[in-house]
Amino acid sequence: MKPLHEMNTTERAFTLAQMFPQHLEELVNFIKKEIEHLREKEQGIRLVWQSTQITVDHWYNVIDDVEQVIRKFNVTLYRSPRIFSDQLFYGHHAMFMIHCLIRYYAYSPRQQLSVAIKLLFGDEKVVTMQFSTEQI
Repeated sequence: MKPLHEMNTTERAFTLAQMFPQHLEELVNFIKKEIEHLREKEQGIRLVWQSTQITVDHWYNVIDDVEQVIRKFNVTLYRSPRIFSDQLFYGHHAMFMIHCLIRYYAYSPRQQLSVAIKLLFGDEKVVTMQFSTEQI
């Protein structure tokens, strides 16, 4: 195995998936819920978006792409650590996936998985948004 600092995002995701294959279905289901949540809040998100790194349109294009991958590969995503990592953590998908993993470990009761996510991907949020009650 490569040293952590030499691993790219896909390799880190593959390592995580190999370590916790029994939790891949749970992770994929969480990603689906996160997409659903972001779709429900899209109008409010578009109003408060302030990221200078990426545009809100790009963010939602990435979400569209990840959604297509989930539909295309379906159960294969959690049956194969290689497909999970190669399809969901390649290129711009990685940005959204890291966002999902960080949100997942913040709420997950699975201590070992949460520690592994933090070790492999850090804990710095990719996107943060503050909503007022009128925007929610």
